[in-house]
Amino acid sequence: MSHVAANGVQLHVQELGAGPPVVMLHGLLIGSLASWYFTAGPALAARHRVTMFDLRGHGKSEPVTTGYDVRTMAADLAALVGEREPVDLVGHSWGALVALRFAIAHPARVRRLVLVEAPLPPSSVTEMSALAGADLGAIVGALPAQMREALVVGGRRGQKLLASLEFLLGKTTLLADLAAERDPGVAELAGVRAPCLVVTGDRSSCAASGVRLAATIPGARHVVLPGGHYLHLDAREALTQLIGEYLGG
Repeated sequence: MSHVAANGVQLHVQELGAGPPVVMLHGLLIGSLASWYFTAGPALAARHRVTMFDLRGHGKSEPVTTGYDVRTMAADLAALVGEREPVDLVGHSWGALVALRFAIAHPARVRRLVLVEAPLPPSSVTEMSALAGADLGAIVGALPAQMREALVVGGRRGQKLLASLEFLLGKTTLLADLAAERDPGVAELAGVRAPCLVVTGDRSSCAASGVRLAATIPGARHVVLPGGHYLHLDAREALTQLIGEYLGG
């Protein structure tokens, strides 16, 4: 599978494995489906049908200039998964907020929910902390080591990452959408029906968010792993095992 039309946008989609459906969502700006494709995705695909896709404007999805708010992206997700059987959702960072908003809006369509490093308030998301002044040097300094190395070394990967950053920061509503985003309300969180696993890093700025989500979403389980915001890189094996066990193998 390559590109799928969803909510008026062409989304780049990849699927692995067979079994109960799992949809995995990545974070804003530097994320892509590769965040899961090269970490937890293949292991989960041993027992699940794993769908990974580039959020609008990211990776190989259509480079649209608007719609980077959580509700629009949740509508993208809704169009992508359709009305098929309930799915398990796994989201990192902004992807976790998209998954959470989808679970709030479509409770009957989510079987289980895994929220990795969900930022509350949304504008506190770690990779966005340097964006207020749009200083590229500060932005690069906030990136994971692998991303910084790609930019320093250059080459095709570094060029693609730089072009993506320049597009998302300079030619889209991403920053404005981020600044306008508000936390889900207590009543919305309390209304989440799906069993929920909340995962945060012990060196992450999202630690307080994890505590709040786990305390407000009924029956939610909170696990802290060693690492920072990019847990799929910092604690790859532990996170993969944790998600696999929670989703049932």
